[in-house]
Amino acid sequence: GKDSNIYVEGTLTVNNCIVGSSSKYGIWINGGKTTVLYSKIYGNQIGIFVGEGKSLFIRKSLLDNPTNLNNSSKSLVDARYNYWGTYPVDIQRIIRNPGAILYLPCLSSYDGKMKPRGTPTHPSISGWIKKGTDSIVSHLLDIDNGWICGDEGTIFKFKGDGWERLIIKSTGTLFGLSFVSTDTGWVVGENGIVLKTKDGNTFHKQTVSTKLDFYGISFINENKGCIAGERGIILITDDGGENYNFAISPTSADIFKIKLLDERYGFAVGNNIILKTQDGGRTWNNIYNGTKTFLSLFFLNPKEGWVCGEGGIMLHTIDGGINWNIQPIPTNNTLFDISFYKGILFCIGDNGTILRSLDYGKTWAIISSNLSFSISSISEFLAITENGGIFQYPSID
Repeated sequence: GKDSNIYVEGTLTVNNCIVGSSSKYGIWINGGKTTVLYSKIYGNQIGIFVGEGKSLFIRKSLLDNPTNLNNSSKSLVDARYNYWGTYPVDIQRIIRNPGAILYLPCLSSYDGKMKPRGTPTHPSISGWIKKGTDSIVSHLLDIDNGWICGDEGTIFKFKGDGWERLIIKSTGTLFGLSFVSTDTGWVVGENGIVLKTKDGNTFHKQTVSTKLDFYGISFINENKGCIAGERGIILITDDGGENYNFAISPTSADIFKIKLLDERYGFAVGNNIILKTQDGGRTWNNIYNGTKTFLSLFFLNPKEGWVCGEGGIMLHTIDGGINWNIQPIPTNNTLFDISFYKGILFCIGDNGTILRSLDYGKTWAIISSNLSFSISSISEFLAITENGGIFQYPSID
C-alpha cells in the first residue's frame, strides 16, 4: 500500500527484516495472518497495524516504541499465546520469553465481568486432566521435577495436595529451572538472574558476571551444571554455583535450551544451531546449522535424541549428532518442548499441539486438544500452559 512499507492481504512471513521509513505504517495487516520473526520495525507513524479479525504472530522482533502497535481486532497472536474474546489490549506491557521480546495482549483493567488475563473459554484438554488451580494466572514457562517458573518472578512447587506459590524478591521473568532433588535446584531468568534453593523454600541470588538473559539451565547433580542464553552465552559451574566460569561457545546466536546428560556429554539448541560438548560443558562445538530456530531437545542417551522448534521442525539423531534426519510429524505448528516418561514420548507446542509417540519416536500422532493457545513446557507427564493451566496425562499415576 502507498501508506505502508509492507501491506498484507494474505499470509506473509517477515523474517530478519528491517522495516523503517517515514511511512504511516511499517506493516499494515489487512487480511490473513502475518508472522514477524527477528525483525525491527521503526521510524513509522504506526509500526504495525492489525485490522479487525486479523492476526499477528511476533517473535524476537522489536518496535522502536512499545505503544507503536495498533490492534483493532483485540485478538493479537504472539509467539506463544492466544487470548480469547474481546479483551482490551495493553500494548505497553512488554515481557521477555525464551528468545523473544513480545508485545502481549493483556487485560488493562478487570471489572469483575470479564475473566482475568489468560483464562481460556475452553480450559480442558481432551485426554488430559487439569491439575492446576484457576488462581494461577501468571505465564508459566518451564517445569521440572515438580517445580514451575514463569514471568513476574513466578515460582510454584508441588506439594502433596496441590501447588504452592513461593514468594521471592525478584519480579523479573524466569525462563528456566533445573532441580536435582525436591529441595535443591536453580532458576534462571532475565538480566542474568540465577537463583538457588537448598531447602525447597527459600531462594538466594548467585553471582554471575553478566546481565544477559538466561533461557536454559541444566544440572546433573548438586555441583555440576550449565546455564545458557542470550548471544550464545554459556556458563559452567563445578561447585553448585558458588563460582561460574564462561564456557567456550562457538556462537553468538541465542541459546534456548541446554542439557547435560552426564559428566561428559551435553547438547544445546538455539537460533538455527545445535551445539554439543564432550568435556562436561567446558567447550562446545556447533554440530548443525539450519534455517529454523530450535527451542528444545531430549536425549535418551549420548547417541539418540530429538530436537524441535519453529514451524514444526523435529530432527532425530542416533549417532550423537553426527547425522540428523528430519522426523515426519503431523503438524507444522511450532514445537516448544519434548518429554519422555514410561516409554512415551510427548511433544507440545503452539495452538494446543500435543504429539505422542509410543514407539520411541518412529511415528507421532496428535492427541486431540480443545486449546487454541500454546502449551509452553512439559516434564514427564505434566504439561503447563502460558495462562496458568497445569495438566496431567490421565493414564499415568
